[in-house]
Amino acid sequence: MWRWFVVAGALTGALVPAILVVGEPDIGRTPDVVDGSLGARGAAGLGDPNAPPGCELAAQVPDDTRAFTPVESQHGTIPDRPLIKTGIPSTIGAVPVGMLIPDNGPLPIQLVLISSVGAEDEYEGGFIAHFLLAAWPVTESETAIEFIDRGGIIVTIRPTRGADARYVLDAIAEMGHGPAPPIVQVAEYEAALIHSDPTLRTDLRPYYLYWSDSEHDYSVVGDLDRVVIVNLARSLHCG
Repeated sequence: MWRWFVVAGALTGALVPAILVVGEPDIGRTPDVVDGSLGARGAAGLGDPNAPPGCELAAQVPDDTRAFTPVESQHGTIPDRPLIKTGIPSTIGAVPVGMLIPDNGPLPIQLVLISSVGAEDEYEGGFIAHFLLAAWPVTESETAIEFIDRGGIIVTIRPTRGADARYVLDAIAEMGHGPAPPIVQVAEYEAALIHSDPTLRTDLRPYYLYWSDSEHDYSVVGDLDRVVIVNLARSLHCG
């Protein structure tokens, strides 16, 4: 399966979040089937006049101003491998209990890929959900690069490893890749917004948004306006 992590070996001038290929999905292990509940959300929905801070519709979002690493000088890129190998193709009804579902975003959910947490993880036995949002049906041969390049969005939710905004800032500071990327509010949580190094072509620089609610870690990846990325993240918690 693939996992979207901030990896020290892939940290370049702009902190490249990477996918690690660590083996095939465990297709013999079936995720718990639940009712597809959207989980707990705030009483006031996204953009509601009475919405709390972090649940208003974002109109402007600060950009990541760090220098980029030329594509030919990068240490790691997203593997050119079919997305379908990320996990077991599933529906919303198979999403593990307690996970929010990004069904209020700018694009519909075309596919959910469920993978089990690896044996090296303290949350072994849990599940990771990758939601593929797109305006087209996802094919078995479509790669992550192709999907993002066409305007797709990948939302990943997993049992927490503590990968919140501060984790990202600490990783950047340790590598000396300043200045720090912007922090934006997603409901009551802080989220770090990364503008990645180019991948395959020099003008494909997806945004990555990372945050945690102490139970799950979240990431949103897409080659879209950063305002769209932030509002999608807020829609998860604010409804």
